[in-house]
Amino acid sequence: MSDDMENTKKDMTNMMTQKTYISKRKFGAYVLFSCVMFLFFIVTGYWTAQADPTAGDQVYTMFQEMVVAGVISESAVIMALQIFINNVQICALIFLGGATFGLLTVFLLMTNGIVIGVLIEVLLRDMSKTALMIGLLPHGIFEIPAVLVSAALGMIVARGLFEEFAGRGNALNSARAAGWLFVTYVVPFIFIAACVEAFITPFVMGMMQI
Repeated sequence: MSDDMENTKKDMTNMMTQKTYISKRKFGAYVLFSCVMFLFFIVTGYWTAQADPTAGDQVYTMFQEMVVAGVISESAVIMALQIFINNVQICALIFLGGATFGLLTVFLLMTNGIVIGVLIEVLLRDMSKTALMIGLLPHGIFEIPAVLVSAALGMIVARGLFEEFAGRGNALNSARAAGWLFVTYVVPFIFIAACVEAFITPFVMGMMQI
């Protein structure tokens, strides 16, 4: 009995200390796949808003009421914090959606892509492309990669589940490795994006009188 308990402890220790690793090739492939999907959904949202301007206006209004109203603040510090919390929640859901065999991950990537496409089309009705780029690009170069990496990590978690069910992998190790990458890469990118959006973007747009 004592030998069995000792063996169990050793097995648990080995499992917890086992090196977790995601190859650069696999990670890059999932990021590329996420990027292609995300771009497709953005274009879909843009074309949809062009084809049905009323629907585009409705999505824009919902976004303003449900998202923008919740993060806008006279204090840049508070606004940065609220943007950070909101985006961390979104990226965490995209990542953790891998536990649904990737279904939630793909769904959230689709909805976010479509909404962004709709917003771009609606904003371009009254705004120049240059003004839109100034408003979106500074924080977007950090925020969009965070979303794409979150989706890639979610798909890696999903693959780990499929491989474990097939007896060819360990889902826990895949999730642990993906979680470490989420904390060390995604969260800092979201933090930088939130600070840029709250402090730098309004300043630049004010200087440009946009």
